[in-house]
Amino acid sequence: MPQINTKSIITFFSAAAIVLVIWFLVRPATDTVTIAEEYLHPYPNLVSPIQQRNSGESTNYDEAFRMYELGYHSKAEDFFMSLDQTDEAVQFYRSLNALLAHDSEAAEKGFADILVHPEHRFYETTQWYSALESLLSENRSQANMMLEVLSNGDSEFAEKAQKLLNELN
Repeated sequence: MPQINTKSIITFFSAAAIVLVIWFLVRPATDTVTIAEEYLHPYPNLVSPIQQRNSGESTNYDEAFRMYELGYHSKAEDFFMSLDQTDEAVQFYRSLNALLAHDSEAAEKGFADILVHPEHRFYETTQWYSALESLLSENRSQANMMLEVLSNGDSEFAEKAQKLLNELN
């Protein structure tokens, strides 16, 4: 029976352990921005969908939502600016439009204004998109708190929030 060189086995396992420790210390953290972008999709235009509009004259209100729906964020913002800023749909879609246009500052402010009103029509939806905005801004702790709240609720975003939390942790 061949003799086992215990010294070389110990050396091998020691080197392997050192490599593993170094790998865990220097490996890149989960890229929160990439993960958030995977979850960031426009919310359906429930207010003035293109398919349900008459072919007649459209208002600035209709045009704002049409531009949002078509992904023309700059044009949508121009129309949203001209509308009643106390309208809950305008508040939400304008903030989301800003997020989709990569204007995190405007999105964050708009979402924050909505989140102080739990009775707001788009409150739970805003929680979801605000959590994504926090991840895109690399504010992971705030995003985690918001996602925890969502995942423990019964909104349409509870399951997505839990899945996203699992990916982040």
